[in-house]
Amino acid sequence: PTGLIANPGRKTGIRDEVGALGELVDKWKQQAYGSPLNNYIVRRRVTTPRGVQLTYPGVGAREGADPTLSPMFRTASMSPDLVSLSPPHLDSLGAGYIVTMASVVTSSLDSPAAVIEADFTQGYFHKIVNDSLYGDLCHHQNNTCFLMDHQGFLLTHPRLTYRDSKLSGLSVHLTHLEPG
Repeated sequence: PTGLIANPGRKTGIRDEVGALGELVDKWKQQAYGSPLNNYIVRRRVTTPRGVQLTYPGVGAREGADPTLSPMFRTASMSPDLVSLSPPHLDSLGAGYIVTMASVVTSSLDSPAAVIEADFTQGYFHKIVNDSLYGDLCHHQNNTCFLMDHQGFLLTHPRLTYRDSKLSGLSVHLTHLEPG
């Protein structure tokens, strides 16, 4: 308030965003410790358009990294009315293959306030898709349930859940696993 002590590297408005995001930590802690999903949600993240990011559980951030340039932040921001999904990718912190789900949270003025993300283990994400379809359809013989993106690349498929070494690190197109 006096203006005598300042942080010249801090952007204006950051303090309020950090305070608002900090309120999520208690909620996330309750969910993490009290939810049966705890073993399947690897981490939760929220990022504001000004670059304030909160991750639970906390992980180190690279100095100078701008979280608003991440592919998931950009994808979700371009499609604010949709839920965005990443292709399965190897988690850099050792959780195995994960799928990231992201969505834009709007303010009371309908402007984007943040992008909220959750990283799921690939096996659990596959289970969510299979259990969500009507009539236990995925568990019938000769049925294969999968989810693909707008270009035909698979987000979940039974053969991706137990990664073939041939498929490791690749974006897998539908035509590779379901020919003809």
